[in-house]
Amino acid sequence: MDAAEPAHERREIILGRLTDKAARRGLRIAQDLLRNPAEAEDAVQDALARACEACDRLRDLEAAESWFYRILTNVCLRGLRRRRLRQLFFGQANEVAENSAASSETPADRALARQRDVALLVSALDRLPVKQRTALLLRYGHDMSISEIADMLGVKPATVKTHLVRGLHRLRKIMESPV
Repeated sequence: MDAAEPAHERREIILGRLTDKAARRGLRIAQDLLRNPAEAEDAVQDALARACEACDRLRDLEAAESWFYRILTNVCLRGLRRRRLRQLFFGQANEVAENSAASSETPADRALARQRDVALLVSALDRLPVKQRTALLLRYGHDMSISEIADMLGVKPATVKTHLVRGLHRLRKIMESPV
């Protein structure tokens, strides 16, 4: 058995683990971060390709999933930075549709009010700095621990806590301010 064969088997094990569970969860994370299903799918594919290229450097097979999420998060953050630059250069602005408030309290009206509240929250999240928005989405949207988020972002847990506190504070201010 030559040295290339164990590396090939190791790569198969890593990719098998990633495609079984991590890619599905990663797609949900990417969709939340990028807000675009096509871009999210591309980000997951890009992250899988990067993981495949770099899997020889992964020391602990048990860390493959969190390692993949870190790669994916970095791919998404790069995509968001590129998007922001395109918006600056080409003047493209995000548009959020607003629903008018209804005067009666029928179930349909409550559903529309909730939909409007969700749209306002999404709009407010989009106004946060990328690291704060990412930390909030991973913590509260995907129920990830502080240490998992720290691993994904490549920062210390204290930094994640700072992003969460500042993000929540800023989010409250945005949500309380008149539109």
